[in-house]
Amino acid sequence: INNLAKAGIPGIKLHPVFQRTNIDDTRYLRIIECANDNDLIVTIHCGMDISFPNCDEASVERLSNMIKEVPPHKLVLAHMGGWSMYDEVCSRLIGTPHVWLDTAFVLKSTPDNNFLSKEKFVQMVRAHGADHILFGTDSPWYDQSQALKDFDRIELNEKDKKLILGENAN
Repeated sequence: INNLAKAGIPGIKLHPVFQRTNIDDTRYLRIIECANDNDLIVTIHCGMDISFPNCDEASVERLSNMIKEVPPHKLVLAHMGGWSMYDEVCSRLIGTPHVWLDTAFVLKSTPDNNFLSKEKFVQMVRAHGADHILFGTDSPWYDQSQALKDFDRIELNEKDKKLILGENAN
């Protein structure tokens, strides 16, 4: 991680489910702490994963435990903080300092209940702050142009949309 920072790499991504390690495991805590010390962005897959039913390596409870142990400097929680766990995100993670949520694979227009409703998305944006939301697609799982169309149908003001679509990332 020190070498990544010296090389100018802006951040790292962790995928607890694919890496088969709980996000609140001591080994991950050390990685996140070292990333914090090097001022790196840490992006984490959050919530359930379609490929691994009943997984909890990146559950909201575990993310909350991790954040208590190692307060973040620049933390991005993918899938609005926890794919298919949005009520828990609202009660445990919304408003956490130095935490950004990304929109990857949550706004897909489908009848599947695991995706975020437009109303719930707007509620989460307003509660967490549009300045702490980042646009994401989770390509190739979610077509980028479709993700933009699905985001565009959300009723947010133009200022908030501009923040989410790129100004926050810049």
